[in-house]
Amino acid sequence: MSANRLRTRLGISALAFGLLAAVPAPGAIVNAGAGPGVGPLGCAVSSWNWGIVPAAAEAGPNRCGPNWLIAPTSPAVAAGAVKNLSFDLQHLAPAPDAGEAAPNPAAPVSMNAGAYALGAPVAKAGALVIAHPGHHDVYSWQVVVPAAGAATISAKASHVRAAIPAGWSYDPAVLGGPAVINFVEASYPDGTTAAVPGVPAGKQAKKVGGALPPKPLPGGDTLPATDYRLRVTLGDPYFSDMTLAYVVGEPGSLAHGELGVMNEAFTGGAEYLVPMIFDSLGVDDLYIAVDLVQWLSFPSAYDLGNMLSIVDGTSDLLPGFLFSTSPIGFDATSGFTTSDPWTGTGVIFGEVDGHNVPVPAPMLLLLSTLPALLVLRRP
Repeated sequence: MSANRLRTRLGISALAFGLLAAVPAPGAIVNAGAGPGVGPLGCAVSSWNWGIVPAAAEAGPNRCGPNWLIAPTSPAVAAGAVKNLSFDLQHLAPAPDAGEAAPNPAAPVSMNAGAYALGAPVAKAGALVIAHPGHHDVYSWQVVVPAAGAATISAKASHVRAAIPAGWSYDPAVLGGPAVINFVEASYPDGTTAAVPGVPAGKQAKKVGGALPPKPLPGGDTLPATDYRLRVTLGDPYFSDMTLAYVVGEPGSLAHGELGVMNEAFTGGAEYLVPMIFDSLGVDDLYIAVDLVQWLSFPSAYDLGNMLSIVDGTSDLLPGFLFSTSPIGFDATSGFTTSDPWTGTGVIFGEVDGHNVPVPAPMLLLLSTLPALLVLRRP
């Protein structure tokens, strides 16, 4: 493996950085780059340049018609104030689902995408999931504000008709030595967690993994996993305990998206990798939370064995990561939170994997007839 261990690359990220341009005229959020591919099952990456002019009410055109509405707007504010950005989102044309309404929902949904200031560098991503019977519509966006020049906005939409189970794996690095996987557990929309069966005991020197099973409910329905957590112990011993989740929604209503649905929307269900980081001194036990919306939108290249400086729980090289010396909480306004952020030097001694798990074709056909299961087949 080369120095760039990024097996998943989302075009939306590279495009956002590649389209930085001069500040548009006041009152405008202008198109950037070629128009996206649009169809009933999705709108590919749409991009705009945004001047972030405080005195102007700025609005951008919808580039996803006639099937979708994704329209950015930013109201005027007083001089020197940060500007809020929002999106109007809607699936306009019917998709190939029996009984699909058009449009769906009947009125656009407004999504708060955060506050920004011209010349204050930041890269921020977000996602919104609108659930319908038998499918989900997933909208994702990115905003990149450079130190100079216009900001770039990028967004896309996906119609996810069903979801196959998500999977997990862990691959220990030779440099870190054999690893003990203490446990793997999945969380569900009702707030419960459950141990994942089949986790091998003892020290592991090779990649191991499996499926994250849905939670059975009375009557035969199931709940899909919304995150997964694993603890890995090395050496003397010391451990790192990592939770992976897609944080979706807006402040005040943040939640974990369904892993299978979000995997399909972000990577087509294919494998993506997350570096597992340990205290380089082998002293501190670490708790790590990863917002996959941020990490997969702005992934960083890394190599096994790389050393990384962590300050107050974060690193600019690890978008979406939070490090703590105590278990990490989750808040609907702030997302992942901790009162004990870790400062130290971390080392990458393994990789955590996310993906969707293929199911046999006959089973997939059966599951696709049960909308309550919301299972997604691979393309």
